[in-house]
Parts: sequence; C-alpha cells; structure tokens
Amino acid sequence: MPEGELVFASMPAAVVAFAASRGVPRDELLRHLVLEHEPRVVAMAEPVEMMIAALARYIGLYVGDAARPREATFRHPRRHPPALYEEALGAPARFEAAATGLVYDARVLDAPMIGADPSVRDYLVRHAEQLLAAREAPAGGAPLDARVRARIAERLDRGEVDQEGIARSLGMSTRSLQRALKELGTSFTAQLDEARRGRALDLIRRRDVAIQEIAFLLGYGEPRHFYRSFRRWTGTTPGEYRRTRGPG
Repeated sequence: MPEGELVFASMPAAVVAFAASRGVPRDELLRHLVLEHEPRVVAMAEPVEMMIAALARYIGLYVGDAARPREATFRHPRRHPPALYEEALGAPARFEAAATGLVYDARVLDAPMIGADPSVRDYLVRHAEQLLAAREAPAGGAPLDARVRARIAERLDRGEVDQEGIARSLGMSTRSLQRALKELGTSFTAQLDEARRGRALDLIRRRDVAIQEIAFLLGYGEPRHFYRSFRRWTGTTPGEYRRTRGPG
C-alpha cells in the first residue's frame, strides 16, 4: 500500500479506529492502518459492498466533503457496472484487490470532526491504548511499574529519559501511562527516582567512575542535585558511601 494512505475495513472496527485516531500523533502505525473483515464474509459480495458504501457515507457525515475516499477496494470480482459503484461510493472501485476497504489520504485524519465529543474520543483512545499495552506485556510478564523502570534504566546512560518517550515505547500515551501508574499508587517521577537509585548504587561501587560522572550518567544537570538525592536514598554522601562500602 502506498505510503500516506489508510485502509479501513469492517464497519464497527473502522468507525472505532477512525474516531480513536483523531488527534493522535501521526506515526507509521497510523499511516498504514489496515482493518479487514472476517474471511468468511468475502463470498457475500453485495452485503460487503453495501457495508463499504455505508462506511464511506458515515465518515463523510462525520468529517464533511474533505473525507472523500480516493478509492474503494474489494476482494471479490466486479458484479455491476463501474459507474454504479462510483455513484454509490463517491470514488472509483477496484476489484479482486488484496483487501476490502476504503482508501483515504492520511491528511483526512487532520480534518475536524463535525459534532465531535471529546469524552467519546478519550474513551476510544483509552481503549486502544489498553489493547496496545496488553499486546506489549505478555501474560504473566512484569507489572507496568517494573517495565517503566526497565525502560528508564535502558535510556539513562544515553540521556533519553522523558515520560513521553517511555510511554511511546510501551505503546501508550503520556496521559494513559500517568493514569495507569497512579492506579498502582506510583508515578513516573517515582519510577525515575527508583531507577536512578539502583543505577547509582551500582556505579558508586566502581572506583573507576568519578562521582561527578555518575551524576552526569544519571541525568542530573548539576552534581549537587545528585548529592541531595543520594543522601535521601542512603542517609550519607556518595563519597562517604564509597569509602565505607568499598567495591561490591
């Protein structure tokens, strides 16, 4: 499928995906969103064509003339004159294609939705994020707070620790991550602090790493901020801790 196009298929899933995608940052997943109906429906040519025509009409009602499809595609062979399809669909139809659906320019996602309900959008986005988070975490895997700490620890040395980036790596939005951590009785700041603490205690035992370098590796702009955090974690200064504990 050409870059910059979206394919919607399956009436319920397409309407949900189209609504949930409103306002979501554009990325590769959204640029190539493909939803297909179940294989056993393929033989039902006319009902499938009616479904796609209704879907095109619904999207047009929600977004207006800006949401005219570029093309309709069907997996089954053509059964009626081409002009009839174009009149019903508002776009050319292509048959015996790889998927059944409607092809839109990706910019349609930026068009304002008529009568938009922010609460419905938020619900749909939360639902999509929950599905993504479930896909990211295998059954019986680590809880979310542990996964957040692990992602933070991976990025500490590179200085790439920001809440938005961590959330994206987990398949979540920043708001969804904040909400999920709050439900666990914690926060991103607390997980960052815990990850820094663990990394600091590992590095402080290495005599070849200067204390100021440890502060830099943990993402502190100034060593004094690291000293303050370290005293809060251990009750002593980094230098005293190193002298009394020695290498592990």
